[in-house]
Amino acid sequence: MDKVIRIPMQLTQKDEYVSIPVRYTVERENEAVTIYSCKVDLPKDKIPEWLTPHEFSIRKVYKKPVTVTQLSHIKNWGSVDAALFADETAKHIRV
Repeated sequence: MDKVIRIPMQLTQKDEYVSIPVRYTVERENEAVTIYSCKVDLPKDKIPEWLTPHEFSIRKVYKKPVTVTQLSHIKNWGSVDAALFADETAKHIRV
């Protein structure tokens, strides 16, 4: 089942706040590993230029008492703001 959340953040190069919708699905590899497949939920012509890639995955590994979060496309972020957006998404996302 898809879920949609809004990710608020401040851009680093501008004194501007944005709130962008993200649609995601949840897949459990096992009881310790969860994969969140995320996609910006806007028409292509409305996606901000700085937000590349538009699709990414978040992998969370739960080992008490620590949760390790890994982001896909780590070398391919189009900007610092795009990487920060993915990080904010990881913080806001829930099962």
